[in-house]
Parts: sequence; structure tokens; C-alpha cells
Amino acid sequence: MRSGKQCVVTGLGAICANGADTYSFWDNCLHGLSGIGPLSAEKLGRDIPGWYGEAEEVISLTGGVRDFRRMDRTSLLCLKAAEEAVTHSGADFTRMDRQRVSVVMGSCTGGPSSAERMLTRLRGGKRLSPYDVLNIPIHATAGHIAGHYNLGGSVTNIANACAAGAMSIAYACDLIRYGKADLVIAGGADAFAKLQFGGFYALKALDASPCSPFSRSEGITLGEGAGVMILESREHAISRGAAILAEVLGYGVTSDAYHITAPHPEGEGQIAAIRLALEEAGLASGEIGYLNAHGTGTPLNDAAEQKALEAVFAPEEIAVSSTKSMIGHCLGAAGALEAVITVQALEHQQIPPTIHFSGNTSSRFNFVPDTAQRRSFEYAMSNSFAFGGNNASLIFAKNSYNNEINSIIEGKVYITGIGLLTSQGNDIAAYWKNMHDIDGEQSPALEAPFGLVPDSCLSAEGISPAYIRRMDRLSKLLLFTGLGAIRDSGLVMDDRQSKDTGLIVGTSDGPASEIRSFLEQLLAKGIQAGSPMLFPNTVYNAAAAQLSISQRIQGCNMTVSNGIASGLDAICDSFEMVRTGRHQVVLAAGVDEYSDTAHLLYDTLQALDRQGESSLSEPYSFTGNGFSLTEGAAVLALESEDHALSRGASLYAEITGYGRSYQFAAPGKIDPEGTALDLAILQATSMSGLYPEDIDAIVGFANGDPAIDRMELRSYERVFGSRADNIPVYAIKDRLGEGRAGTSAVQAAHAAMLLYSGERPHPRRGNQVPPVENNRGDGQGFNTVLVTSFSFGGGFSAMVLQQAPGRRGEQS
Repeated sequence: MRSGKQCVVTGLGAICANGADTYSFWDNCLHGLSGIGPLSAEKLGRDIPGWYGEAEEVISLTGGVRDFRRMDRTSLLCLKAAEEAVTHSGADFTRMDRQRVSVVMGSCTGGPSSAERMLTRLRGGKRLSPYDVLNIPIHATAGHIAGHYNLGGSVTNIANACAAGAMSIAYACDLIRYGKADLVIAGGADAFAKLQFGGFYALKALDASPCSPFSRSEGITLGEGAGVMILESREHAISRGAAILAEVLGYGVTSDAYHITAPHPEGEGQIAAIRLALEEAGLASGEIGYLNAHGTGTPLNDAAEQKALEAVFAPEEIAVSSTKSMIGHCLGAAGALEAVITVQALEHQQIPPTIHFSGNTSSRFNFVPDTAQRRSFEYAMSNSFAFGGNNASLIFAKNSYNNEINSIIEGKVYITGIGLLTSQGNDIAAYWKNMHDIDGEQSPALEAPFGLVPDSCLSAEGISPAYIRRMDRLSKLLLFTGLGAIRDSGLVMDDRQSKDTGLIVGTSDGPASEIRSFLEQLLAKGIQAGSPMLFPNTVYNAAAAQLSISQRIQGCNMTVSNGIASGLDAICDSFEMVRTGRHQVVLAAGVDEYSDTAHLLYDTLQALDRQGESSLSEPYSFTGNGFSLTEGAAVLALESEDHALSRGASLYAEITGYGRSYQFAAPGKIDPEGTALDLAILQATSMSGLYPEDIDAIVGFANGDPAIDRMELRSYERVFGSRADNIPVYAIKDRLGEGRAGTSAVQAAHAAMLLYSGERPHPRRGNQVPPVENNRGDGQGFNTVLVTSFSFGGGFSAMVLQQAPGRRGEQS
């Protein structure tokens, strides 16, 4: 059942092939008017027959945006829909606490057209544009929205392919329910580019005609667009006199753990997501009057979804339709646009049709063929499924009453397992030894250039070498780190445990090298030359999918991409999921790879240390001019207290609180003062029931870039006052380099080991603490450690870890 505050919808925004705003989108869908048309040769660089749902031009529609020419089309579509949703909701941010307003956006591909422009310039020998580089990652989109409105709450990007839009709404709903935000701008966006068309062309998944879901089912038709909702707590909406359009009653998010592209043929993961949503909403299946289906039009997807619906719903009790028949498959925007339509259907008590419908003799469901239907119903569901077996179901109610709902049960959360892959070790013992070797000499077996993970670490007994060869490097890093965490935790992933285990992965740059390789195939040899083996690895959630498939992890599977802090953010999100009882166990991960492509991207931004590549940048030295780009991964097993104690798990540390804040800086830049970091730290200590003076040590994010290092220290000086110079600060990037999301997750692991080991090794800011001989081997460990991280563009995160009852060797 639901817990926490009621989450309501107060604003809608949309742009897609058959409508430049919500009203047009709804009206055209209601009348079965398709926006799908022939694909022009201009879009692909050559004449390939096909169909496409194109949104109308958006640059002229985004009034007041100063830098729209420097934004990717995905961000422009999203901003257009967001502006409409904010206006529709009547929200006036000047009258709100902007720190309590958050942004959550989903995307499948981010800015592939920017990547394409960058590679085209490279091929032509032209100088690269920093703006093309800055718009490539998925995390650019939500940042543009937050910057446009000068918002200071958490800013999150969900990167779960075609389920991303729906999952962003689910994520935003939790922010409201758990009191982390008063209002959230949530949705999804994706723009058409050669990457998507070439990929689905390679998979032979495109229909030769406009798609026909649940009928002819011969393939998808691609589309583009953005859908955005304004979500608020009911009390906040009422206090400002906002019109409530619907209530979000529940959601379910699961993983098939079956195949990287194909759904489970029996729809098992989809069934689980639907039932979880019904359970949370407190509804029986017969109470759902309308279901907006995923309905892509591919044979495998339509067949699996139909089996899932048959397992849960009685055909005579529900109407089912697919909006994709009119706008195409808009990828990361699909779930958000379909949620917009679902809320409109509730409001108008009409159900939009599935067009191009030629019959379905294998099912008794009412697929609303070609013509809209009037129906009286109180509850509706929207389903979204994705590559990697990700499933999301949302339930909306037409009316929002002041219903009694469960209070949040806030349980304790412990770290019970740690997996690491860094240049300093591929297990905890090696890492701990190498990181605290004062002479700075690492084990010869782990030597690798530029702080990279040795290839010898990317294998394990029981994992087929042939299987590994098909995986990209990002997936390998995550897979073997995850295996290490599961092994270290002692978890047994049997059928019961796999269903109650979630996986949340943070990555800053995702599969940048795979995206580049695939696009280079298309640019060099044409749109028909893309590899069907390579394309699935271009989606950000492919790495998480590989780990979930390997270990049969069937709970919530989410990939977040917020920049450097993504790894720590994933741990914050996992903590919330365990604390509130959604899962007993969640594997929280951060991972980023080093590649020539990643190096090129950061070098174009002039972010890298140019003093030489033979050593890593030194934090707090203030002598360099950038940081050393590296790679790494960490996976932490987070577990509820009851579950951990019931199986006698070792407890590394307790996570007691976190904070996240945002202060817009230009993309690729930082606020030199870092004042938003102060807020994140204070939120984390407050949630932990502590004061800043209770912090014993800090694992910080200094990476050798003087501007970043100074920003961090300025914040500590403001927050800790006269104590700032006496708090040990561990800047682990002096050995690890800037591994982005991977290193930010390692920071949390490092903090847990500080608490668990009882050691007080010498920190990296030697001028802050007594000499090393007085600070090691005294048996007096830390009680409370703060972890901090940042992201370019304005994001900050902080987390507090405290000593668990009994350190290693002292557990009964």
C-alpha cells in the first residue's frame, strides 16, 4: 500500500508528431489522427524507405531561452514541454522554496545528434565545439530545465531506455511521498537521430508501413518528442490553489533478467510490475478501466505484453490501446507522453484508439480499434517496457481525495558487501593495502597505465569467456564488481532473493565509446551498415542489464546519469529504496570507463591536467590545471536491518542520511564557491539526526583541479567553521584519478571501510591532522564519516555513514 504524502498531477506538457502541445496531442489522438509520415532522405543522408513520427520545429516555440542554439534537440523538445507543463500548473517559482523543487527527466539516447555533429567535424578535420560535447550525455537534459528555472532541488536523469519516461515519473513520485520535494518537473525526451534509426534498422525491427500494435505487429515506427508532468504533494497543490488533474496511486518497476533486447516471452517481469503497481495503489485488477499499453508493434513485444495482460486482467473489464500507432515509438519520451495521454483519458472519460488495426484473433481484449470509445472509469494504468528487460507500470486516479495512507516506516540500512574494481585493487584487501601504502607503491600485479583497471581483472570463474567477449568494457566493469559485492555480502541469489533485490547504477558518461563506434559505422558506410551486436550496448542501461541477467536480479533496475556524482547518487537512491521497504536488498553501483572517446570529450572541455600523463593529478596541491581521467567501479550491497541480521551478515557501516542540491552553473563548469554543497551536507547531517560538529572525517572529491579543490574546501570552511582545518579529509583521487561515477561510489566504500576497520590511516591533507605516527594503529576508529561529491553543471551530493554495531571480527 501507499505510504507517505499523496502525489498529484497539476500540469501537463507535450510535443510529438501529432501535436505541439497537450491539447493538440490529446485531440488528435482522440480522433485517431496520425503524425507518422514518410521518412525523408534528408534525415538519413540517403534514400531508405521508412516511416517516422516527427515533432514540429521547436526553436521558435521556446521563448525566453537565451542559449537555445547551443542546446541539443532533445533538450529543446524537453524544455518546450516543460514550459507548457509549468504554465498549465500555474506554478510560480518565485513564491516557492526553490530548494524544494526538483527535476527528473528520462532519456534513451541523450544527445546523439550532437555526437554525430562532433564526429562529422572530426572526420572533416575541423575544430570541435564544446557545446556538441556538453550536449551528448543524457545528464544535459534535466540540467537545462533546472537552469532555466533556477531550481535548487535534486536534479536527476533516468537512463533506462524506452522505460525512462515512466520511471522518471515513478522516481519523482517517491521524492514527493518521502518529503524530499514539494514539486517535481518530471518526464522524458528523445529526438530523432541516425543512431536510433540505424540501430533499429540493424535489428530488423522497423515496420515497412506505419506500425500496427497488437494487430499486424511487424515492427516499430520511430518517433520523437517530450512529455512532462508537474507532480506535487497534495497539500502543496491545495495550499497554492492549483487544479488537481489526477493522483499517482502507485507504480511497479521490475527487471526481466532475461535478455539484453528481447522481453521475457511469458511476460514474467511485466506481470510483476503490473501487480506491484496494483498492490501499491490498493486496487484489484478489475478496477482499472483503461490501460495505455507499451504496444510497440514488434512481434516479440506485442506477444509478451498480451500474455502479461491475460495473466492479470479480465478482457471484458478493461480497454487497451497504443498511442504509438499515432506518434511512433518516442523511446525515452514514450512513457511520459503515454502518461500524459492516460491522465487526459481519465479527465475526459474517453479512450483514444489504436489505429491501423486490422484485427487480432488471438485475443479477446478490447484494443479500441481505430475509433475512440467513451467509458466511465476512475483508474487507469500506463505501461512502459525497455531494452534490458526493464518494466514500469504507473497507475493514475481521476480524483484525489484526502485519503488515509500509511506512514513511512523508516528502517535502518547497512552496507553488507563491497565490490571494487580500481587501479588500486580488485578486492577490498588489495585496495585497502595499496591505498594506505605511504610510499605510494602499488602491487606489481595491479600495475596499469593512467590509473586504469587491468584487463586481467575482467574475468571470473564460471563466466564464459565467449560471453564476456560480446560485452563492452562498461558492462564488464560493472559485472565483475557486482559479482564481488554479492560474494562479499554472502547473499545467495536464489529465486526468492532475486525477486527482492534491486539494482541502481550510476554512470556519468555511459557507453561513450560504443556510441562513437556505432555512429562511425553509420557515417563511414551508410545508415544500413550498423552492427546489430554493437547497437544494444549504446544504451546507458545495458551494463545494468548484463549484471541483472547474469545474477537474475528481478527487482527494480534503474540507471541514473547525473555526472560525476552519479555513483554516490545511486547509493542515495538505493538507501531510500531499502529504508522505505521497497526492497530488502539493493545493489548500489557507480561505474565509468576510460576510453579514447571519454578522453577526447574532457580534453575538448579543457578539463584535463596537461602537465603530463605519467602520473595522476595531486588533490589540494593547487599546482595543476585539470584532473587525470581514469576509470573504476564500485558496487555496495545495501540491506535492511532485519534482513541483514536474520542471515548473520557482516555490517560494514550504517547509512543514516544524505542530501542533494543544485546550483546551476554553465554546462561543463562549476560554481567556484560551491554554496549548494553546504546545503547538501546540512541535509545529510540533519537527516542523520546530527550536527556538523559530529562529523569525524570526510571522504572528499578533490581531484587535482585547483578550482574544484578550492570549491570543496570553501564549503567545508563555511559548514565546519573553525573545525575545518582539524577534520581529516581523505582525497582518494590522488591514487584513483577522476573515475567519475565509479570513483564517487568508491568514496562511499572507502568511508565504510574506515568505519569497519577501526583504523585511522593518514588522510591526504597532511597539514590538517597530527603526524602519521599519532594517527595510526591507536585502535580508536571514526564513528561518523561524511562523503561528498559534485557534478559539472551544478549538482552536489553528500552522505553520512556511521559505525555499525560491531566492527569486523567483533560480530557475534
